[in-house]
Amino acid sequence: MTVLGKAGETSRHFIRRNLFKILSLIVTFVLAIILGYGLLHTSNINELNTIRSDFSHIMPILTVLRICVFVIIILSWKQIASILSKRYKWDENRRMSFIAIRWRLAIWLVLLELIIVQGIFSEVFA
Repeated sequence: MTVLGKAGETSRHFIRRNLFKILSLIVTFVLAIILGYGLLHTSNINELNTIRSDFSHIMPILTVLRICVFVIIILSWKQIASILSKRYKWDENRRMSFIAIRWRLAIWLVLLELIIVQGIFSEVFA
């Protein structure tokens, strides 16, 4: 058997240890292909204005979902830090510094949402 990852680790152990990552990548890849095919199929059937109006109806729902993901990440940040510190055997200083960046991350998520997704930057300077 081939050696992967850590020293002396076989491919079976590597797959078992990274099963969640592998399955997540496969699911993401399949969903991207389905979404791409759906958009391509829709663009062949409908005009672009129809597709744009369909997306304009969905955009508020997607915005709420993104904000919910942001809130979940911010509220569960201490649990994420605990899980990562146990998994990667972090010392207390590293865990506390990871917890300390929570609000910087929150500010960046909000800024990226406003500037890129909501288009605040283009509206102000247009």
